[in-house]
Amino acid sequence: MANRRNKSLWLAVDVIVVICCILFLFPMLIGFVNSFKSLSAVLIKPLSMEPELFSLDGYRTAFKALKYPTRFLNSAFITIVTLFFVIMLSSMAAYKLSRDNSLLSNTLFKLVLAFILIPFQCTMIPLTVLMTNLNLINTFSGVIAGYIAFLCPMSIFLYHGYIKSVPLVLDESARLDGCSGAGIFFRIIFPLITPITATIIIIHALGIWNDYLYPLIMLQSDAKKTLVIGLTSFSSKYMKQWDKLLAATVMVMAPILAVYVSMQRYIIAGLVSGAVKS
Repeated sequence: MANRRNKSLWLAVDVIVVICCILFLFPMLIGFVNSFKSLSAVLIKPLSMEPELFSLDGYRTAFKALKYPTRFLNSAFITIVTLFFVIMLSSMAAYKLSRDNSLLSNTLFKLVLAFILIPFQCTMIPLTVLMTNLNLINTFSGVIAGYIAFLCPMSIFLYHGYIKSVPLVLDESARLDGCSGAGIFFRIIFPLITPITATIIIIHALGIWNDYLYPLIMLQSDAKKTLVIGLTSFSSKYMKQWDKLLAATVMVMAPILAVYVSMQRYIIAGLVSGAVKS
């Protein structure tokens, strides 16, 4: 009797999950399909899949108006460079903090956790003043430096829990074989923490790519603006032309969505592994 109740409960849960997925994915599917239609087809037959309704005019207009190649490269450059430095700095800092049980290390780790609780809005004005004084306004280096400062605390926290699951005996064995501290980290530890690295990459890549406020404050030159900022300008210009708006939205989302789909299996694996073993 209990088994039947459990099966019925799990079946109900599965049904609810499927319904939630449909409710979430259906608007995205409709938006994607309508991005290939003309404006009249979007307004008159938004749910129709007739081949004669499809057109690429919206994508052609969006590609030119968004200045897609330039702004895509801007977004990609900021995202990739930021992730490189965040991964390197956070993983090395977390390795040192997790392997050293001194009072100083524990205090530093608690300070790192405290920085996670500070929202960007609280630091926005002081950060802008600082970047202005350092002549980093309207520069990619200023944007990247700010992102590194914001993202490293959370990355250190995730790496710290995961690295603690790596047996200390590996460090000791490598040290006995004459391996240096840097060699132990880059040859042994870093390859073993690939799952949590992938998790951090996809989480932060989504945040950096989709961020609007910080690049808007920092990047004033039109040639340096990101895709998300360009999409906002595009939306104000083509406010009622849904075919072009949907096409532009798909073009902005597609690159990071492809990255997410290719790496999403690592998110849960990395987080759960670190949580269970730490």
